[in-house]
Amino acid sequence: MDLKKRVPGPNEKYARWDIIEGIDFNRREVDSPAAIKFINAITYQLSKRKYAADFFEFLPAEPFFPLLAKIVGGKKNYNFTPEHYGNIRLNLLNARIMNYKWIDFVKYDGTIYKSTPHFLNALGKYYYQIRFNTSPDTMSKGFYRDRVISNRDYSVRHLEHISKFYINRGHDVVMGKYPFDMIIDNKHGFISTEMHENSIGIEMRLSEAIYQGIKNGIQLYLPAMTLEHRGRNCSLMAGLLFEYKLPSYSFATYFESEVCSDHKVNDWSYYITKTKDGLNGEIYENPLIFPKIYLESSKLIGTQLTNIGERNQKNSDTKISYEFPLQYVNSLNEKELIPGIKVTAGYGQIRKIWQEMANGADILITGKIRSPIIDNISDYPKVMIVNKFEPEEDIKYNPEDDEEKAKTKTETEVYRTLKRKNVEIIMLSRNHAKAVLNGYRLMVHSMPTTHFMGNNRESFGIIDFSEHLEKEDIHNILHDMLIAFGHDNPRDFVKGLNSIRNYFGDVIGMYGHFSGKRTIDWVYYKKLMACGRKKDYNILTSHIDHRDLVKRAKKIQVQGVSRFANHKSLMSAKCPVIKERMWHPRMLYNDRYVGLGSWDFAQIEDQKELQLLIDVNC
Repeated sequence: MDLKKRVPGPNEKYARWDIIEGIDFNRREVDSPAAIKFINAITYQLSKRKYAADFFEFLPAEPFFPLLAKIVGGKKNYNFTPEHYGNIRLNLLNARIMNYKWIDFVKYDGTIYKSTPHFLNALGKYYYQIRFNTSPDTMSKGFYRDRVISNRDYSVRHLEHISKFYINRGHDVVMGKYPFDMIIDNKHGFISTEMHENSIGIEMRLSEAIYQGIKNGIQLYLPAMTLEHRGRNCSLMAGLLFEYKLPSYSFATYFESEVCSDHKVNDWSYYITKTKDGLNGEIYENPLIFPKIYLESSKLIGTQLTNIGERNQKNSDTKISYEFPLQYVNSLNEKELIPGIKVTAGYGQIRKIWQEMANGADILITGKIRSPIIDNISDYPKVMIVNKFEPEEDIKYNPEDDEEKAKTKTETEVYRTLKRKNVEIIMLSRNHAKAVLNGYRLMVHSMPTTHFMGNNRESFGIIDFSEHLEKEDIHNILHDMLIAFGHDNPRDFVKGLNSIRNYFGDVIGMYGHFSGKRTIDWVYYKKLMACGRKKDYNILTSHIDHRDLVKRAKKIQVQGVSRFANHKSLMSAKCPVIKERMWHPRMLYNDRYVGLGSWDFAQIEDQKELQLLIDVNC
């Protein structure tokens, strides 16, 4: 098939909106007469069949109608027969808000299952947003949230494990050739996705993979963590294959745990397109040998999680098969860059470092506050700057709550506990910055204080000025700067910056973002661009939106592709794009410069951020 370019899927068509036939209204103008007429027509169509709206609501979570019928039946206490949910299916198809693709699932043992997935088209996604006042992704990502694989070694280091398997058997293995995570022998392409990624990011990436696969003869392998994850992948692929209108297509799939030594599976499963006459796709004629690794599926990656997360690993230390080491960049481990001022910068699981800094801190800056704040602090900070929220009014105070370390507290309960500990709390709207000032040390980092605190690898930088002759002045300047930041006062923050330069010079730059400017107009962004002009840099981040930064990278390590801009940016990469899990840093560095902080290289305007830029060789 001669394709000139890749084909957009339903999620991308919704985002673009200008490529939807027969629609003459802007999706953002919900009050336009044409939009209201469309919405009313769909609502009337769904009202003609009882439970049709309920099936539509849960469709983003479950694309297979027999399973969807069980979900809705459980919610409505009703037993749906195949005839009944078949009529509901027809109603949704007639409403033009849903499509399907005939696909069968061929299990590794040769058993064939009918697995036709259904999916919202662009108009369905639009109507869903209006009808339920939320995104379909909220349903698709959240419904099976408790079934996501988190810390299993075979999953976290999955690509590392299977790449070694193929390298040891003499195969040519290329990592990070985007949109693929791994290509074997130039004809077998693997893509690893996450349940928490937004559909449009996964879809655009898979669309590019289908296009490149057809053009270059690359077969697609799409692993999944769980049955639900596999279903979501299949739904996204079905939407793409519907739009591509290919005569036939197949892709391999498997559960990530099946590569482990305690699983007997030794072959691929497949999704294969079909017609009324039966299957018209084929399993791969010359597939790769199925990878098997010497690792039990019960083995875990060690973490620093407290309370909630420790239940996964506290029973036996023998379950821990690997722990990520702390990595320092450019030898910045208490390195004296200025007389009396030592700098540390790196990434890893940093909860213990943060905990040491946070206890007894002068100022602690974070975003959302959850139980880990209470779990990790016994000597409370004097001042905390947190993301602004409205505390609830109807929570009764239980004095024992302060001592119940195992209890999961709401944001309001944490707030009230902190107030009872005489912590001065400053609320800062849309705060995303993370920093701690404790005596003569300043820490700027990327770790959120939510329930996965200590789980992911984060980036951090510590400025230790305890041996500087003017340490009291430095402390006072930084203290006033951070207080100004908390009060959304850029004038006084910049005043402090001008003063701190007398001590930090051009070696250590500190940058705060308040609101109103595009990221490309930030001083920090312009500094990063200048840093990459002579020497390309490494980018460590969860996501990235900026093509100009990507083009200057020599290596990118990224967690996922959630946004439209994520895919567009990574397509411009001239370097490996390495997929990581348990990964949440925000760092950019080359041989001379290290930039780090809370900003994840997204295109934002009104989010509050704090960054450090360190010149190692100034």
